[in-house]
Amino acid sequence: MNIPLDSYAECKFNSKKAKYQFTGELEELRQARNDIEHKEASLNKDAVNKFLGVSFRFLDDFVSRELGLSLSEKLEELDELRWEEMIEAGIEEIPEQDSYQTLSLAFLLYIKHMSDRGIPLHPKERVDHSFFTCEVCGEEAVVLPDPRSYSTITYCYNCRAKYEGHACARCEQIYIEYLGEWEKGDIPPEHPDLKSLLNSGEDDMSFCQMCQGWIADQ
Repeated sequence: MNIPLDSYAECKFNSKKAKYQFTGELEELRQARNDIEHKEASLNKDAVNKFLGVSFRFLDDFVSRELGLSLSEKLEELDELRWEEMIEAGIEEIPEQDSYQTLSLAFLLYIKHMSDRGIPLHPKERVDHSFFTCEVCGEEAVVLPDPRSYSTITYCYNCRAKYEGHACARCEQIYIEYLGEWEKGDIPPEHPDLKSLLNSGEDDMSFCQMCQGWIADQ
């Protein structure tokens, strides 16, 4: 695809020769691959979840940014193809499968794992994540800011319901507003500047439900 990987690696000079080394998720995946391939390291459940989480985080971002494709739609097409092939093969009981959801939930576990230990997902910029319960599926699977896009728009990691994050103009607490269920073709926005995240302007006077009730009582 002739995609330059400069943004995924850093250049180091050794004996006047340039040597490139992967950074971020690619470097984590390279090290994990080497441990499995060369050291025959066995992975426990937490390590597997982390590996899947990091893989999903890189793949979802790379496919969207570099290829202009939706990973969720492509995995859905593969699931449908698998379903059709199993029908043609005469398999009667076909297990339900949502590959994107499986990877998405693995990423969610990774985010919670890192958040619980105070480890930033982006070492250069400390961003604290808040977790909310989705009103559609009832799972605590809504993260703000969403590491997949770092915008005020976030999607449930379980059912992909769409929400928007706000900072209450009165109590300054972060809350989410339901925008609708996920529809095909609806993908997270591009990555904005992290510093502008939830930086509500003077004209943005949104209030959380608790403060809305307080205002109504006045």
